[in-house]
Amino acid sequence: MNFYLGIDFGTSGARAVVIDEQACIQAERRFPFEKSEISDLASSWERGLFSLLEQIPQQLRREIRAIAIN
Repeated sequence: MNFYLGIDFGTSGARAVVIDEQACIQAERRFPFEKSEISDLASSWERGLFSLLEQIPQQLRREIRAIAIN
């Protein structure tokens, strides 16, 4: 089965959603930023990205066919 990953970065945190071919959510994760991190969003986004990717179940990660980042 094919899965698709969407990642959204904001000023208060990042989130990721994995959906299947029928647009059903298979995994959803969040990474909130600490208030002290907001002044350095680039570093916060990098930490958030890697944290979100690690939190997605490995069996889903293997089948991700496309990624959208907002």
